[in-house]
Amino acid sequence: MSTKKELEKEVHQLTQEKLLWMGKYRKAQDRKKLAALYLQTLRLTPDYTDGKEGTFITYNDYDRLLAILEADRYPDGF
Repeated sequence: MSTKKELEKEVHQLTQEKLLWMGKYRKAQDRKKLAALYLQTLRLTPDYTDGKEGTFITYNDYDRLLAILEADRYPDGF
């Protein structure tokens, strides 16, 4: 049988672990949101850079970046 003090200590440890996992979940959600915004920006890039001088990204680079962000061909990222 556990004492009240032991149970309180276990509850405290579990609460701390829960907070740690909630922080990791929020960080993952933020990264997911950031990747989605970046992906939307990249999809618009060819519309604004076609035929203009100083284009900084080629179509091969563009296709590869989209594939990486969509995790189609490169699930581990860059």
